[in-house]
Amino acid sequence: VDHTLLPVMIVHEVSRQSIGRPWVTFAIDVFSRVILGMYLTLDAPSAMSAGMCISHAVLGKEKWLAGLDLKTVEWPCWGVMGSLHMDNAREFRGNMLKAACDEYNIDLLLRPVKTPHYGAHIERLMGTVSERLKHLPGATFSGPEEKGEYDSEGKATMSHAELEKWLVLFVAWYHKHLHSGIGTTPLQRWREGLLGTKSRPGRGLPARRLDEEKVRIDFMPFEERTVQDYGVVIDDIHYFHDVLRPWVNMPDPEHPKRKMSFRFRRDPRDVSRLYFLDPIGKRYVAIPYRDLGLPPASIWELRAAKKIARDEGRTSSDERGLFAIINQQRAIEDDSAEKTKAARRSQQKRLDHEKARKRKAIDLPGVSAPNPTGPAPKIGNYDPADVQPYEDEY
Repeated sequence: VDHTLLPVMIVHEVSRQSIGRPWVTFAIDVFSRVILGMYLTLDAPSAMSAGMCISHAVLGKEKWLAGLDLKTVEWPCWGVMGSLHMDNAREFRGNMLKAACDEYNIDLLLRPVKTPHYGAHIERLMGTVSERLKHLPGATFSGPEEKGEYDSEGKATMSHAELEKWLVLFVAWYHKHLHSGIGTTPLQRWREGLLGTKSRPGRGLPARRLDEEKVRIDFMPFEERTVQDYGVVIDDIHYFHDVLRPWVNMPDPEHPKRKMSFRFRRDPRDVSRLYFLDPIGKRYVAIPYRDLGLPPASIWELRAAKKIARDEGRTSSDERGLFAIINQQRAIEDDSAEKTKAARRSQQKRLDHEKARKRKAIDLPGVSAPNPTGPAPKIGNYDPADVQPYEDEY
């Protein structure tokens, strides 16, 4: 698994003006050279990028392809891998990947420092993708000499969504194209590895994960917090739901003098809710803002607002104040979108994050709409004021 900054400019989906180059994360199977998963984003590489790519590799692609209106594209790759090979980038050394790999019995193997030959397979794939992208409008090529006087920004035509579709079609072409390193096509080699050949038994078809929602959430970054009577606080934002009540000030069974910590997972593109694995129900529950009047926002917008608040000498614990800054920043970006590429890029990020929030109704149906917090339901014909004690017969 690795990331790369694609050598092509993309455009804002509304104004069709250049917003710069996107990042892509790929996962490749070393044996067959099949591309198992990918994740395209305008955000810099992070643990979330890696997690999204790996969960995409583990799960079937049919519903995702249908959502892209590419139902006829063949991408028959799924299943939990035995090991993950990555370089020593910070996003690959975090607690999220370690915990997720432990959960799914995956060996996490980080590439030894200063040994680039260990990443030759993924590097060759990145080179192949880059070479194909040079034929697209808006390509930046390999450097100034190759680019010449070509106006990459002025020639750019593809939006984020359109480039994602192009990449999927590239994957379909790549899988059926002869690969000189293995002497056959990646898809044929993949099938041989699973089903076997006359001289070599296959490993068998991998099991399909039916718990797609859990897989996606398990590969999200998390924070560990104790549960207080007011709920949970992460990045100065309060979250609360009734499901947390049994765990308020729960002592740690291994250290009775300490409070028990729980993992709260969060999608950086939408910090309006946390995902809490209920120890009783053994399922994820969405924990919304305590103040339900606050708007959805990304972690990057929140961090920018906190920096502005600190620079102005204001407290970063004022939730309403922080989100007022976020709304002001959004208004400035919208006004500047016609003038600056940075503003257009920020605006497009917001659009992409909003699309990701809307997709949760499909990808995370069980937690996409948190049950509202409220008082316990009333029991018919029951009045607690009318309760009488038993008479003592003795």
